[in-house]
Amino acid sequence: MTTRANAMGNAIVADKEVREWIEFACECNGCPALAELIDIKWSNRMTRAMGKIGRQRNRTFGGYGDSGPRRWTMTLSVGLFGNAGSEERQETIVHEACHAIDDYINAGWCREEGGHGEPWRKIMRKCGIEPARYHKVSRAGLVMKHEYTCPNGCAVFKLSSRMHNSIRRGRGRHCTKCKGGITYTGRSGKGI
Repeated sequence: MTTRANAMGNAIVADKEVREWIEFACECNGCPALAELIDIKWSNRMTRAMGKIGRQRNRTFGGYGDSGPRRWTMTLSVGLFGNAGSEERQETIVHEACHAIDDYINAGWCREEGGHGEPWRKIMRKCGIEPARYHKVSRAGLVMKHEYTCPNGCAVFKLSSRMHNSIRRGRGRHCTKCKGGITYTGRSGKGI
């Protein structure tokens, strides 16, 4: 079984824990029925954010309008969730659930401070958690690096997968010293 499959197996086991914390946040804010409208999704690609939540497009009615029941999808990072302690996992799940609660109660996302304004902070405090925007979970071992070199031998560059994919799609990158185009060495991995 691959590492990715093991990670997904652990994530699936964690669904019960995630569901319990979503229910907790919804009950603390007087909307227990909302918990059933939040779906859980796991991502192997998320290496910066530990979680995110978004409103689902209502396919039956063709849009985001109020013509049908709203649903949300909470996406959690398999890698970061695995690196996090139980308190960090709890805070992330409640944090994301509180965004859905804010949308549900206030009929729209809180726009101030990127969704982390006072309405959202009040919802977090009702759950007994001091609002915070960022996690402190270690990203060690999660970010894939790709090695590039300068054709003139000036430097070796270790780029993220995002940057590597950008170069593969045609965006050029240049050596910071001689301005020559950098080339992929063919080496990639978490250990480089």
